[in-house]
Amino acid sequence: MERTIELDKLLSMDSEDSLTIQGYAEDNNLAFLWTGRSVFMVKLEPFQCEKLLDTNKWDRYYPFETVYAAGT
Repeated sequence: MERTIELDKLLSMDSEDSLTIQGYAEDNNLAFLWTGRSVFMVKLEPFQCEKLLDTNKWDRYYPFETVYAAGT
C-alpha cells in the first residue's frame, strides 16, 4: 500500500528548510529526518512522528536493530 505524507506540514517546516534522510531502520520501519533545524524520528507503521532534538549540525544516525552476545 502506497501513501503520500506531506512532511512539510507534519514537521512544521518553513519554505526555506531542506529535508534530508539521516538514517533508516528497516526492521522497525523508522526513518530519521533532518530539516536543517531539527531531527525527527518517523515511524511508518503505525504512522507516528517525534521530534528528537533541535540542531543545525549535520550528522548521520545509525540505529542499532540487533544486539547479541559474542560467541553465541
